[in-house]
Amino acid sequence: PTRDFLPQLRHFVRESPRWVGDHMDIDRGTAAWSQLDFNVEVDIWSSGRQVQPYMDLWETVARVHREVTEKQRGSAGYLGTPVPVSDLFQRAEAESRVVNSALSSWLVSVACALIALGIFTQSLWLSGIACFAMLSTAACSLFFIT
Repeated sequence: PTRDFLPQLRHFVRESPRWVGDHMDIDRGTAAWSQLDFNVEVDIWSSGRQVQPYMDLWETVARVHREVTEKQRGSAGYLGTPVPVSDLFQRAEAESRVVNSALSSWLVSVACALIALGIFTQSLWLSGIACFAMLSTAACSLFFIT
């Protein structure tokens, strides 16, 4: 972090022109945009639950940075807002949303089946056994499919 970002940026551009096209765009001597790449050792095949703490931490850092830089909007030192882009985060977010949605749909359908069977059979014990059998069959199928 530096308070003299723009002079140091111009110096960087003069010293390393081969990086400018891939990671930065210079417009009238100032940075129009820049891309910073971070290489970290995170298992890319991790489940969404393992990646979620890292994603939450990055979102917190981005939110705090956004709050701080929002006060500088329009000034010469304004750097813009960070945009986290990561295939790992996108996959973890999609996985957590799909799993949570499927689980809630599954529980609602089991509850509806329990109510319908209770009304049809007028026996809570018999409808409970039937719902347990449906639940077990679905869980067993899910286990062997995945």
